Amino acid sequence: MLTALPLTLTLVLTLTLTLTLTLTLTLTLTLTRHMHMDAPQRQAVRDLLGLATAVGGIMVLPKLWCHCDRYWGFLRKCRFPYVPNMALPFNCPQDALFDPMRWNSMKIKFREHTFLDNANVPAALKEGTLTLTVAAAGVAAAPSSSPRHLELL
Repeated sequence: MLTALPLTLTLVLTLTLTLTLTLTLTLTLTLTRHMHMDAPQRQAVRDLLGLATAVGGIMVLPKLWCHCDRYWGFLRKCRFPYVPNMALPFNCPQDALFDPMRWNSMKIKFREHTFLDNANVPAALKEGTLTLTVAAAGVAAAPSSSPRHLELL
């Protein structure tokens, strides 16, 4: 006789964040510019976290970009004083934009953007990912030939 075994499904949601930004010469390297450029990233992470929470999944953060360094002292043109030629924007860690200690205390399920590239992650988990994209406003969702890809309206 066959018995039903409990099935545990781990849904890992990923987001590839593509930002197309046009800068004008009037924007200076300031914290205001950083906040303006950072807003789409924060909105995308918020939406991804909401979706992952709604379906009981785990959010894999997108690669994050900083347009101003995070340093509790004096910054010069949004850079640490001893690296005046540092390229902006730069790939930055989660704690430059969010508070991971607070996320942990709130039991938010998340992984770093490199999580699925780690050799220690089981193949079954890597293969169990679902890629979600959002169709452009006013455009119908494109059909996908892959069961691992879903485009939302």
